[in-house]
Amino acid sequence: MQYAQTRTLVKIAIIILCAGAIVIYAYYQMRDFLNGPSIVIAQPLNGQTTHEDTIAISGTAKRISGITLNDRKIFTDENGIFTEKIALFPGYNEIEVSVQDRFNRERTKLLQVVYR
Repeated sequence: MQYAQTRTLVKIAIIILCAGAIVIYAYYQMRDFLNGPSIVIAQPLNGQTTHEDTIAISGTAKRISGITLNDRKIFTDENGIFTEKIALFPGYNEIEVSVQDRFNRERTKLLQVVYR
C-alpha cells in the first residue's frame, strides 16, 4: 500500500512540475507581446529652444524590430540606445520617432523643437 501511494504522489508532483514549466515558458515567450515596444527620448526635451541648426536626438528603445526618425530608418546599438543628428529649419520643427515590434505594433513620440 505504501508503494502505491508514493508512486501516485510522484506522478502528481511530476505533472505539477511539467504544468508549471509550461506556464513559465509560455509567459517568457509572451512577455514581448504583452509589453509591446517602448521608447524613451532622452534628448532633446519636448518644447526645447535651440540656437544651433542641428540637434542630436538620443534615447532608448526596447523590444523593437525597427525604428524610424522622421520616416527615415535609424539603428540602435545592442543595448537599444540610439543617437542621430538632424538639421533644423528656422522656427518650429516637429520630430517624429516611431518604433515597431515584431508583431507590427507601433509606438510614436512627437517632439517640438524651436530653432532661433
